[in-house]
Amino acid sequence: MSDNNEITIAWSAAVHQLALAGGQDDAGEKLLELVESGRVRCEPRKALSLRSAYKSRLFDIKTGEWRMHAGDDRPSRLRIFEADLTRYLGPKTNQAARAPYDYMPEYLALIHEAIDNFSINDDNQPKAEVLTAWFKNKIVDGSKVSDNLASAMTTIVRKAHRKKAARSSAEPGLR
Repeated sequence: MSDNNEITIAWSAAVHQLALAGGQDDAGEKLLELVESGRVRCEPRKALSLRSAYKSRLFDIKTGEWRMHAGDDRPSRLRIFEADLTRYLGPKTNQAARAPYDYMPEYLALIHEAIDNFSINDDNQPKAEVLTAWFKNKIVDGSKVSDNLASAMTTIVRKAHRKKAARSSAEPGLR
């Protein structure tokens, strides 16, 4: 999240939404154009020419990872302001981006959004508290997600072995 509590999403999630909305193979390029034009803001806002970094292979247009120099082994990840992207996509297009199927319930779409936003995969499993807080800040059908639903969605998103490992290390005498 940004300093002024605006919600940001992962660059890769924004690329995914653009691709679904426009059927674009070049969604990463389109997002780069939107950021350069100022229509969509990104964070961190550094004095960085993304286009130049992209041409120099210091910026990955699909993941949003950028490096300060070629030897930099700790890339930073750009995040996109969700409100800017939503404004660009428009309400109908944005809904289509979230639901690539003929039918997708709101909470399932929110789970997919969390997976994209946090770049969740087998090796990247965010802490349960972070996911739960993120879900609780979301609004579905005009209401914030309840504590119980946020906790349940967190359980669904995280890998079962991660939950077992956390439980077994917390209670060593109860196995």
